[in-house]
Amino acid sequence: MLLFSNPNRPAGQLVAASPPPKPVKLRPLLAFSPSHFPFPLPEKHRFPVSKYQLLRERLLTAGWTVCDATTADWDDVAQVHSAEYLLQLQQSTLDTKAVRELGFPWSDELLIRSLASVGGTVQAAQAALRTKFAANLAGGTHHAFADRGEGFCVLNDVAIAAKKLHDLGEAQNIAVVDLDVHQGNGTAHIAADWRWLTTISVHGARNYPFRKQVSDLDVPLPDQIAGSAYLETLQENVFPFLENLQPDFIFLNAGADVLQGDRYGRLLLSADEIAERDRLVAEFCFRHDVPMVWVMGGGYHPSIEKTVDAHLKSLQAIAAIFNIIT
Repeated sequence: MLLFSNPNRPAGQLVAASPPPKPVKLRPLLAFSPSHFPFPLPEKHRFPVSKYQLLRERLLTAGWTVCDATTADWDDVAQVHSAEYLLQLQQSTLDTKAVRELGFPWSDELLIRSLASVGGTVQAAQAALRTKFAANLAGGTHHAFADRGEGFCVLNDVAIAAKKLHDLGEAQNIAVVDLDVHQGNGTAHIAADWRWLTTISVHGARNYPFRKQVSDLDVPLPDQIAGSAYLETLQENVFPFLENLQPDFIFLNAGADVLQGDRYGRLLLSADEIAERDRLVAEFCFRHDVPMVWVMGGGYHPSIEKTVDAHLKSLQAIAAIFNIIT
């Protein structure tokens, strides 16, 4: 399978993994804000906004505890996004081209929702320092650049959360493992000069965005790849890279748009294979005692319930690794 690694980043030294910590029952933070849902969209808009609320309801039914997310601090957002772009958001002055590339009609509710999504990821990141695992039932808005939004992404939640962790001295070798079917172009571009943030993207080679950025590790996949080949590719490329990197914090963009039948995915993974994908990342984090944050990313299956089911199975698989109380 083709992969591309950024030669401008220094490689770490490969060392033997430390024994995993003794399992301890934990109750992780799962952040969700009512601001994630709803925000005004035209009838039959292609974005499945109800998936956030549905996942929350499924988790509560299964016995999970879900907390209210905090709204992002503008000072944190300003550490990543340009002052001009933030002013356009605050004053609702995005031009027609910018709104078209964003994919959403502009509204005050969309900005509130975007700030809540960022806040949930920041909150989850700080919680994961204590509990080793936390999740935001939103987020993964990896197409947002410093100066613009694209592809349903207004603000780059993972970049903002990672920058805050780094600036506070809470993590200094952070990795973004982006397994959404679409390349994390905005995150890669933002992180290009941040030597402390490593971007890994496993994505459809011929899928959106059609102009790719350069991640530290890009693993482009052909259309119609089967789940077994996908998982083999992770094992051959992503985990050796992580072993060499030795990150001290990992963000997982757990996009469910790799699910077979997704409108925009063109891959063939089952819900069980997506759960195994996320379980493998969790297992790596557990073995190496690395805090992990899970964010939802994309998912556009004609049946929203199938997208939600894939996310639920992933979180259940992660729960087994981290010995999570539900």
